[in-house]
Amino acid sequence: MNPKIRKMQFKDINDILEIENESFTMPWSKWIFTQELLSPGRYYIVAEVKEKIVGYAGMQWLFDEGHITNIAVRQNWRRKGIATALLSNLIEKSKALGLKFLTLEVRVSNTAAINLYKKFGFVIEGTRLRYYINPVEDGLIMTLYL
Repeated sequence: MNPKIRKMQFKDINDILEIENESFTMPWSKWIFTQELLSPGRYYIVAEVKEKIVGYAGMQWLFDEGHITNIAVRQNWRRKGIATALLSNLIEKSKALGLKFLTLEVRVSNTAAINLYKKFGFVIEGTRLRYYINPVEDGLIMTLYL
């Protein structure tokens, strides 16, 4: 599966909210996505298959440090290489920006995501206790040194 990866646009937000709501227990709002797209130091992308948005990802950066804010894929498109394509694009963008590393948090129970990140070279640096709510769960801090 080779999805088309492109920059997220305001017109994409309603599709993104569908994916967000089916992927997370504390989904971001339309307002949050709008603010992210308007803010400097942000990069958000979507994955399309036959002009349908099947996933998205985003990151923020400050100076030479990057932070992946979210990666999500429609449930019926998971395990088809979409998240891999999105993460690969974020890493390429990070290198182009001259970032030294990327960090992220992931639920300790999300083994699929943890394994994906490890495949790209992310390492577990620590744990944020009770980082997630609904349900309460620790978050692993993972870092990729570029």
